[in-house]
Amino acid sequence: MMKISNKIKGVFRVSTANLFGLGVSMLTSLVLPLAISVGEYGRWQLFSLYAQYLGFFVLGFNDGIHLNYADCDYTTENQAKFKTFFRHLSIVGIVETLLLIAGSFLLLKDPATRYMALIVSLNLLPVSLSGLFLYMNQGMLRFKQYSILTVLDKTVFMILLIILLCLRTQEAFYYIIAYTVTRYITLAYLFFSSKEVFKAKAQPLNKVKPEIINNYKKGFPLMIAAIFGGPTLIVGGRLLVEHKFGIESFSAYSFSLNTIIVAAQFIAAISAVFYPILKRTTKEELPIMYRSFDKITTLFSFVLLLSYYPAALLVNLLYVKYNSILSYLFMVYPLFIYQCKSNVLIKNAYKVKNEPTKLIFVNLIGIIIHLVCIFVAYITFHSVSSIAAATLLSLGIWYYVMQFHITRREGWVFRSWMLGDAILVALFIVYNYLLTLMISDTNMRMVIGFLAMAGLCVVIYFVFKDKVRSIIREFLNLMKD
Repeated sequence: MMKISNKIKGVFRVSTANLFGLGVSMLTSLVLPLAISVGEYGRWQLFSLYAQYLGFFVLGFNDGIHLNYADCDYTTENQAKFKTFFRHLSIVGIVETLLLIAGSFLLLKDPATRYMALIVSLNLLPVSLSGLFLYMNQGMLRFKQYSILTVLDKTVFMILLIILLCLRTQEAFYYIIAYTVTRYITLAYLFFSSKEVFKAKAQPLNKVKPEIINNYKKGFPLMIAAIFGGPTLIVGGRLLVEHKFGIESFSAYSFSLNTIIVAAQFIAAISAVFYPILKRTTKEELPIMYRSFDKITTLFSFVLLLSYYPAALLVNLLYVKYNSILSYLFMVYPLFIYQCKSNVLIKNAYKVKNEPTKLIFVNLIGIIIHLVCIFVAYITFHSVSSIAAATLLSLGIWYYVMQFHITRREGWVFRSWMLGDAILVALFIVYNYLLTLMISDTNMRMVIGFLAMAGLCVVIYFVFKDKVRSIIREFLNLMKD
């Protein structure tokens, strides 16, 4: 029996952990608003908003770890080095936590705001240290530990959430405490799973100081690039919908963007695995690796587009008040292809070259292209559907501009197969638009659309069987240990 590569196992472990985490997050989002009052849920949302930005207090140190040590192994020397990093980040985190607590007492007069700031402050240290070990595990290909942490984090919070719901707890304070307790429990697991680090003799600070400075120096621009990247690339469309069409249209449009999360998880997992592998690749192997991941993600994207039909069917059957999005959901759904491809290829191509400053500029170009497209679409058509179509178009234009730039910069040839994603997206939109014209019943349209596209996948596989197998074989060979 063929031995499965640890890298392949890593992809499935991370994707499974991400899907589990997504499920718990969705459960929280659906159940908690029903269990507590609107005001208490508002406090929970406020805490969640503040907690999302705690990583910025690390000032890019963990991002620097991600850049500088993704090609390293879990050796005794690196374990000793990371023990010093841990001590440094612990001191910084404790000082920042004390400063935040002091600031809460000195600057905040409202008791409710003050207690919120205090609890957020208590989350700073575990968030900072967890980030350190998450990037260490990812960079050193310890995907088992990486995945267990993700599952454990969500499992502990889910258990505490269920207990509080069974007790009919109405105050957001207790749910926030449960979140905070979860952070410290997962941190305790990190101590256990990385015990070799804590058993190692820490390297002297003077010896590691240049590397600490380098982590901040390289990581800070990457942190800023992350702010301008990801969801920020297409946030303009959401804001324009809210400003011109009102809060209900904004809510529906935001909901449509959330439907692509499931489809994005598997390729996002590939992105988490791809960067540390890319860092270990020689200059000669780099274009082969880049080409292989480009092709395999296109192949997966074609299959994952099938998930559009059950997602749309679910919206029509269960989320009736959001069924207005079905008029443009087929133009929103393919966004996951460009989002994931840009994470897998574009973002990692700049990270592997240690060019986070250029990545900031690249993401700013994407934001500008997006803003131009959505404003032209709104001025011309005055509809949410046009903004959705313009968002997809802008992300596609940005992706291919960057794809062409990278291949040209590296001296690679821009191959015609690189346009496969654009062709796939165009055919998907035309196909579903024609289905809308021909079949008025939404449920029937989704069932027929799914069956027809699934049949097309089977036909394409048998017609291009050798080509498909060649792509998969090349990918598996590159992923061998």
